[in-house]
Amino acid sequence: MSHAELVGPPGAGKSTIHSRLVEADGCFGGDVEDTVRRRIPREARGRCRVTYRSLLKDVRSFVERKFVEPGFRRAAFGRFVLKHPRFLDILSVVLRSTQYESKWLCSYHKKLAEAYQLAISTTRGEERLCLDEGFAQCAVATLLRETDESFPLDTYLETVPIPDLLIHVTAPIDVCLDRQHERNPEDPWASIEWKHGDQYEVQREVHGVCRRIVDQFADRTTVVTVENTGSIESTLPVVYSALRVQLDR
Repeated sequence: MSHAELVGPPGAGKSTIHSRLVEADGCFGGDVEDTVRRRIPREARGRCRVTYRSLLKDVRSFVERKFVEPGFRRAAFGRFVLKHPRFLDILSVVLRSTQYESKWLCSYHKKLAEAYQLAISTTRGEERLCLDEGFAQCAVATLLRETDESFPLDTYLETVPIPDLLIHVTAPIDVCLDRQHERNPEDPWASIEWKHGDQYEVQREVHGVCRRIVDQFADRTTVVTVENTGSIESTLPVVYSALRVQLDR
């Protein structure tokens, strides 16, 4: 199984590109709900499988979310920690080294570990796992909230799974801000307690953190930078080409 991730600042178009990749043949987005639906028929037996398939769609979704998914997540996190035992230390470091939203960041890391482990156990055949909010983007979120540059990025990268390909989606700051304002006409950073300066300065900080992450990952894997300044149709061929060249090796 090959593993790709996207990383980039808000407004660069990362999520849009990811959604198009997932729609294409051969890419699995790693969504936990999709993973659960793949695993249940495989693990259910006899009457349980028949009963599950006979449930109404809304009832089935409720059962998956309330009863099946929590157990799958716990088991997946246990398997992830067995493979990456220093990950628990990372969660502790996140709490100590970040100034804002520390508990949310720990939850973000934990849920990502669960989703990754579930996804790699259900990715089919030649399918590629392609994560939007992966370990690279998680590192971006952490560095933006760290205190006195105390988060040990090198240790983090030695601990988490490194993708076979990292796709850095970027665009000029003005373009990113325009896209954010199209989605939210109000200040896109208004609810972020730790922001400083005006919107342009905050966006420039995020761009800088993304570049720092990309530089660190480049020492460990293949990184492709995509300038997403035009239409999504003009950007996607570059992304598809990178996936074919690197992940088909």
